[in-house]
Amino acid sequence: MNKPPGTWHFAVTVAALIVAVAAWCRWWPRDDSAVLTSVASGLVLLGCGLWWAIRSIYVAGQDRRWSWWILPAPVAVGIAILVALWGAPSFEQARPKMDEIAAELRADPDDSSVSWWNDSPLERFDIRFVHEDADGNVYFKFTIYGANKGWMHAPAGPPDNDFLELIPLGDGWYRYELPWVNPSPGMVPPD
Repeated sequence: MNKPPGTWHFAVTVAALIVAVAAWCRWWPRDDSAVLTSVASGLVLLGCGLWWAIRSIYVAGQDRRWSWWILPAPVAVGIAILVALWGAPSFEQARPKMDEIAAELRADPDDSSVSWWNDSPLERFDIRFVHEDADGNVYFKFTIYGANKGWMHAPAGPPDNDFLELIPLGDGWYRYELPWVNPSPGMVPPD
């Protein structure tokens, strides 16, 4: 216990950080296993953080000495946080493709929904289902487990629904959330 965190600790920490950042930024994996990957890498990082804290406190507190091996893991975590913030997907990145999909749905009166289960054209987003309601509003639903939220394009203005929580994003775009589970965002909530 009187040794500072060393090369193995640093290597495991960096490997877990790489996996966590890749999952957070949706670089890898791009399917539903990203949630499991994030949880697994988070647990490894939690263990590494605990190991680092115990070793560092023991070396600095009990032995009253300094080791440069105390420093690399927190520096790597700081760098990983910056990369994750810089690389996270944003609405503005996906917006041109979503405008195109919304226009295609509105142009075809026979087709009011589109689903992708493997190769979503929105790449780094968990959107697998797009639906057009009777008013011409197009909903892009996130496939987060149990969630009923996503983005909505409503060029004529938001729908008159008291149960739909909307955050305006500009140019007819809204982020929506339904506080109750419903397969279709355009439907009325149960009484």
